[in-house]
Amino acid sequence: MRLLALIYIVIGVLVAAARNYFERLDSVRGIVSLLIAILVWPVVVFDIDVRIGRDGNGKNGSLLLPFGLMWSMARDQALQKMFRWQSTPK
Repeated sequence: MRLLALIYIVIGVLVAAARNYFERLDSVRGIVSLLIAILVWPVVVFDIDVRIGRDGNGKNGSLLLPFGLMWSMARDQALQKMFRWQSTPK
């Protein structure tokens, strides 16, 4: 069981690094966003941004959505990508 937890965390760190969550660690918001991204990395894989606070341009970042809503958004985005891929003319 510990090995599975370790693998889950390592994958979360890799996904967070690939999505640039390690860039903004100069604030508490950046650190919390990183930890959330590591814990819910399957959501981050589907391009759902779990950053909180403001982004680097001073604009509002994403708000932390309830987990059920994030999962349903991830599912919807995955289905849209899948059907868009299948409908591409050859």
